[in-house]
Amino acid sequence: MEATATAATIAVVQGGVAGGFLGPAPLPRRACLLDLAAHPPTVRSLRGPRTRKSSEFAAKRAPADAVAAAANGLILPLATDLVALLRTLPTEDPPGSDDLYDCDTFVSLTAPGFTWRNLPNQGCAPASINASRPTPDQVDRFRDLAGRLLDLAESLATEPEEGPAPSYSLFYHPPA
Repeated sequence: MEATATAATIAVVQGGVAGGFLGPAPLPRRACLLDLAAHPPTVRSLRGPRTRKSSEFAAKRAPADAVAAAANGLILPLATDLVALLRTLPTEDPPGSDDLYDCDTFVSLTAPGFTWRNLPNQGCAPASINASRPTPDQVDRFRDLAGRLLDLAESLATEPEEGPAPSYSLFYHPPA
């Protein structure tokens, strides 16, 4: 297993990411944060409408024993696959200028010696000037891995967060 994946912090936000001054009607939003660098590792899941009101999110945390039980069998292989894939994928240039993967999904991975982040078009940036576009196979793999990470986090995160729900911005700016 690649050492980078064992200390990775991965954030995924799906739905309601791309948009402009006035986005479409509220869409369901799913987000997850897998912090494998934390001791013990943590998994958080967030689900809610497309809004900036954090009180409207349903935030859950995975129990430490569930994370430990899933670490070697589910989490680390998925994180390793994600690191390997992201090393081969282009990002938009300038950041936030284009939804290269056409799936309204933000992915951020921070690991020792490797950082990768995409941000779909926010509606106010110029078209991407990056000549490198993902292949259809890369797009499919990106979508599949993002969906699998969200599903895994939702299946593990069963305990409601204590206190007020975390701001959606935690998922865009995970702890380094």
